[in-house]
Amino acid sequence: MTILDTIAEHTRKRVAERKLSHPTRELEERCRTLGRGTPHFEEALSKEGLSFICEV
Repeated sequence: MTILDTIAEHTRKRVAERKLSHPTRELEERCRTLGRGTPHFEEALSKEGLSFICEV
């Protein structure tokens, strides 16, 4: 197993856990209230726990 495999497996587990803790409807509603624009994106990138694609 490579380091990339280890990172991917860890991330898959973390994402699966988060999906269980945040129902899809709740996430959809939160997305609707964010609005559009770069500041929200930049703010999201500065937080811990980025998605799998960012870690890779």
